[in-house]
Amino acid sequence: MLLFLSRVAFLCNLCFVASYTLQYITFLGNGAIISTILILGNVVAIVINVLLNVLYALLYISARSLITSVPRWLILINFSFFILQAILLI
Repeated sequence: MLLFLSRVAFLCNLCFVASYTLQYITFLGNGAIISTILILGNVVAIVINVLLNVLYALLYISARSLITSVPRWLILINFSFFILQAILLI
């Protein structure tokens, strides 16, 4: 379950970067694709990334072996996106 949420967060974080880029460069026409990217990037990515990083921290503190099921690079990328979101949104 944690691996699935990490992958979903990664995809939403990619949509966050795309939605931030769409503010400056319009590379897609108006339509369902842009609205989906904006919702996933600006709403879902922030919520799921905060919850996932809190869950990572709780599992790290409690030394659970559940966090070993998620690749370390995915944890680091999701945390990096979390820091980027905090900087851009504050």
